[in-house]
Amino acid sequence: IMDATRDAKGLSIHGIYIEPMVNGRAYRLKLVLTHVTKANVEAEGHIAIYLFGSRDGEAQRLKIEDVATGESMNLAYKLRSFKRFETKLILPEGFIPGSVIVELNPKNKNQTMIREVFDWSIPAV
Repeated sequence: IMDATRDAKGLSIHGIYIEPMVNGRAYRLKLVLTHVTKANVEAEGHIAIYLFGSRDGEAQRLKIEDVATGESMNLAYKLRSFKRFETKLILPEGFIPGSVIVELNPKNKNQTMIREVFDWSIPAV
């Protein structure tokens, strides 16, 4: 659900949602991007998503491409108002997630990269 009262202009990360699945290491990830502008222009670029956590006491960073399963997740975006990305993740054995970093890298070099950090706060199944 998009909140019309939000004061967001331009391209933004509206939200990221991570839901546990039956398998203890499997999750469904949903990412929603919004683009609010008075002009009828598209936002276009590429998304990078990283999972930060630890494994065997060592800090570890995973690319979403390394843990996404099923259909390949297209990390390119081209949108006028909003776009939703969805994929299933299988985390490596022993990996304890701590945060998710989402980066939006615009195709237009005059636009600034957007980077947001989200805590990994998933209720236990």
